[in-house]
Amino acid sequence: MATQDPRYVDERGRLVHDMLTALRYDLTIDVAAERGLLHPNGEWRLLSPGEMARRWKGREEGLRESLRVAEECMGFTLDWMRPPCPTFAKRSSARA
Repeated sequence: MATQDPRYVDERGRLVHDMLTALRYDLTIDVAAERGLLHPNGEWRLLSPGEMARRWKGREEGLRESLRVAEECMGFTLDWMRPPCPTFAKRSSARA
């Protein structure tokens, strides 16, 4: 398998990832960055096929194997894992 260990899909996901990381440590984003808890650049996103081909030049077997595994996963969804949402009793808005 060829991967670069992505943390988010695209650049838009970087802020969400940084916010969740800061929240995990109960810090602001600025303090989390100062303490080195955030990734220093946007390279932690998924790369395009062209970017992956450039990074894995000379090691194309990893790319072929990644494609084979991805094709085996076609049609797989996580829908079956969706937990049921709780139901709540309605409260009366009228007060005595």
